[in-house]
Amino acid sequence: YLSSKEGSKGKLRSRFPLEILGATVPSPPRLPLPNASEKKMAHTQSKKTPKQIAFSTVTMIIGSILAAYALEVFLIPNQIIDGGVVGCAILLSTLFGKGMFYFLVLLLNIPFIALAYKYIAKSFVLHMAISVTVFAAIGHIMSDSTHPFFTPYKGDLLEIVVIGGILLGLGVGLIIRTGGCLD
Repeated sequence: YLSSKEGSKGKLRSRFPLEILGATVPSPPRLPLPNASEKKMAHTQSKKTPKQIAFSTVTMIIGSILAAYALEVFLIPNQIIDGGVVGCAILLSTLFGKGMFYFLVLLLNIPFIALAYKYIAKSFVLHMAISVTVFAAIGHIMSDSTHPFFTPYKGDLLEIVVIGGILLGLGVGLIIRTGGCLD
């Protein structure tokens, strides 16, 4: 169906339905290639200002705090598991002890940081390292805290899943929005 044959006039004719009926299909116009000055200008336009970098870093930190809070207050105390590296760390922390959870999150993310360094942009690796490190540090502080704000929430299972899922989704969404990830 997609093969072409040489027509009687020396032109390539394909078997597309419009061309079978005798209609011709125009080729798309060619776009001019950018010259060196246009490439340089496009590169300088993609750089972020210090204000934008600070805003994205603060947003990433807020997202990490929200995700750690959702896990520490709602999901982990009520034995609700998350997916990905965090879920694997939750499972492994039941074997090695609850205190190892955030260390396991850091440890299990190392191969992904290495792969991202090799195959994805280095700015992504920096954002990922920042978000994972802040998530682990804040989560560890919350797990050791005796402040009433960090006490595990005990209630109806539906409340726990909805509130914890919304907070975790907001946190991960903020992290992804700024160019990072948790797992």
